[in-house]
Amino acid sequence: MKRLLLLVFALSGLIIYGQTDKSPFLLEREATKATTFFAEVYPYSSWSSLNKQSVSVFEMAGGILIRNKFYVAYFTANSPSVNKVAVPDQGSEEYLKWIEAGVELEKVSAETEFLLVKFHHSGLKFGYLHNADKMVYWRAGLKWGFSGGFHLTEDKTFMGMFDNKVYKSKIMTLEPDLGLGINLLPWWRAHIDLGYRLVSVDERIIASADADSFTFSLGFSFGRFGPKKD
Repeated sequence: MKRLLLLVFALSGLIIYGQTDKSPFLLEREATKATTFFAEVYPYSSWSSLNKQSVSVFEMAGGILIRNKFYVAYFTANSPSVNKVAVPDQGSEEYLKWIEAGVELEKVSAETEFLLVKFHHSGLKFGYLHNADKMVYWRAGLKWGFSGGFHLTEDKTFMGMFDNKVYKSKIMTLEPDLGLGINLLPWWRAHIDLGYRLVSVDERIIASADADSFTFSLGFSFGRFGPKKD
């Protein structure tokens, strides 16, 4: 409890200090300026839940920052951590639902008890930065994933190149989030975001309640956030 209170006080102090008229950069003193292009990366530092199991996601994005307040970007994300789902007993109601959904269970070895779950998606993200010219600022965003897939495979191979995929489906995702950003350098920002992701899945395979999830992300942005040099 004491550690939690200390963390809350530390973040509160950072937010208050970051909203003052002091230097907008934590590591360097320089005035901030809007940029046109930027890139974001989440190096396996975006977490959520899928099929009641934790998922670590790698994500990258690139887009345009407008007046240092609004941004639109294209993102792609995938989960290298592979989750498991139990293979239903042959002839059971769940087994018949899987067949109806298009799972090629005839390709699964008789001794296989679990299939591996792979999830990836891409799309557009939109966002708003509040007082991004300060050291610490608030941010809000919305991700719309419209190009992606949900796969079941029997085995895990290098980079997934030789996996025995027995089920493939297209998915859509919608994820609003709210977070905190920190200007570290004129070209480098860090941010943490908390969101909730909705996923369109075939409930004959995985229930929506097991696919929809809170998300927590730690990411880094790169661009020309400082003034242009003459």
